[in-house]
Amino acid sequence: MRKSKDIKTKRRTAGIEYKRGNRKEAYKLWTQAKNELDELQGRNKPAEIAAGAPAEKPAE
Repeated sequence: MRKSKDIKTKRRTAGIEYKRGNRKEAYKLWTQAKNELDELQGRNKPAEIAAGAPAEKPAE
């Protein structure tokens, strides 16, 4: 299964668990899905600084 489809399935499952009253399990699944989505979209990586770019001056 595609990674994005797996993440969507996990979110859907979390919603079902929440409605059933399994709040802890639902929050755990939502957290896992969010972390996987962030990793897939590259949000966890720090911004790369270009080697030849001049340093920014503080605003005066």
